[in-house]
Amino acid sequence: MKQKYFYKTLHLVAFIGILNLIGCTDKWDEHYDPSSMELSNQTLTEYINGRQDLSSFAELLKVSGYDSILNLPQSYTVWVPTNEGMENVDLNNAEEVMKVVKNHIAKSKLTTTTQESKPVFMLNGKYVDFSRESNGYTFGNSGLVEVNIPASNGLVHVVDNSVEYLDNIWEYIQNTEGLDSLKKYIFSKDTMVFDPINSQLIGYNNDNQPVYDTVEVYGNPFLTYLGSMNVEDSVYTAILPDNNAWIEAYDRITKYLNIPTSAGGEEQQHELTQRLIINDMVFRGDDDNYAAMDSIITTSENVYYEPYKLFEGLMPTEVSNGLVYNASQMPFSDTASFFKEIRVEAEYSTYRDNANSDLNVQTSYGSGLEVSNNRYVEVISTSTSSSSPSNVAFQIPNTLSAKYNIYCVFVPHTITNKDNLVASQVKFRLTYIYSDSGRTRRKTITPVNNTTNISDTTKMLVAPIEFEFADIMDEDQENPIVKLEVISDVFNEEEGLTPNMRIDCIILEPVID
Repeated sequence: MKQKYFYKTLHLVAFIGILNLIGCTDKWDEHYDPSSMELSNQTLTEYINGRQDLSSFAELLKVSGYDSILNLPQSYTVWVPTNEGMENVDLNNAEEVMKVVKNHIAKSKLTTTTQESKPVFMLNGKYVDFSRESNGYTFGNSGLVEVNIPASNGLVHVVDNSVEYLDNIWEYIQNTEGLDSLKKYIFSKDTMVFDPINSQLIGYNNDNQPVYDTVEVYGNPFLTYLGSMNVEDSVYTAILPDNNAWIEAYDRITKYLNIPTSAGGEEQQHELTQRLIINDMVFRGDDDNYAAMDSIITTSENVYYEPYKLFEGLMPTEVSNGLVYNASQMPFSDTASFFKEIRVEAEYSTYRDNANSDLNVQTSYGSGLEVSNNRYVEVISTSTSSSSPSNVAFQIPNTLSAKYNIYCVFVPHTITNKDNLVASQVKFRLTYIYSDSGRTRRKTITPVNNTTNISDTTKMLVAPIEFEFADIMDEDQENPIVKLEVISDVFNEEEGLTPNMRIDCIILEPVID
């Protein structure tokens, strides 16, 4: 038999099985002293039904089926709104009725003996603050007008207003009008995935493959990539694009993602564009004092300085796990979000190759020179022919269909010997995509000034370049196509020149027209 457990927080309107509610305890029980209260023979349901001024909530209990549950011997605490404070609820909307009911019930007996604010875990998975204030007790945004009313299976507190059900960020995206494009994209990734931890091995088939009593759980990659926006005790701030913001951002971003047909073409372009629209929309925490912050980091690890500028003109909406801001235009600049400097460190062997040379990784510590990561690669020529010069090639990942200035940064040979007053002379060969079919072209480049400084680092401009096609890494493409070869233009040791090279890094700087 195949069992499926749906841990989905969206559209949760199913009746909770009675057995799942029996046998649970709560650390708040220690605050309850039965001897201090006169015990009642009435159950919670019987007590609530017996009070005409609580009849509106009693009707919700009946519609939801919780009138039966609150007749059971399991202990609960119910914060019951008076009829005057009860919000209007469509009794034909089972989901809304369930939200309201479960937002006012917690397991165990919770008395007003608490001395400080405590978030109470409600039956709907939300947390509501149960607090002692200077002028009395509060439950969420409601005041308690009667407290600690005992029943045979729990306690009743009467409150002056119903407690508002707050969506979490995930629910807010699902339920809020005007976020249709965002909603369509994010929830298109919903899936049910095999849960190996809770699934039980029950045997093997004829091919000796394991057979499981399967448990599946709700999954969405953005809950991992952007943050657990459906979890009540994970706090975030989100800037959400409305439909106008989505269109503007899409039109602006998609030009950077001209993907050749061989790599997925328009379909891949469409997917990547949507992903970049939401890439920076989530931040950890809900501190809204942005003027006091010098920077803020998104869950995708992008850093934004002067964060108050991101939120100018935006109004916050409180949700159960943070704050959301609906934006009519996404505030993230291209060069801060995705069209950023690409830097390939020469000392890293990944995506690096060499010919007619030996490579040694060296450190710059103690040299006084500014070297990226304090490491560089020394290229020692082993060439025996001027037609086969020493060279090292660097593959460059995730170039966009955009303009860049390409630089190669060199370290002087005096870094290891102050008397080694020689320079390197170089040329370059750039490989890039030039056709929709994915065909590549190799372009040899000799800069006007192709000689390195003998005593300081050299940031040599290779060339300005505009890539017609983007080269984006994914699971189907293991290696970048764009590649820069650094080639020694010196064969033998000459006066003041050497065929050896010391390379710090390759840099592609974005160019904005």
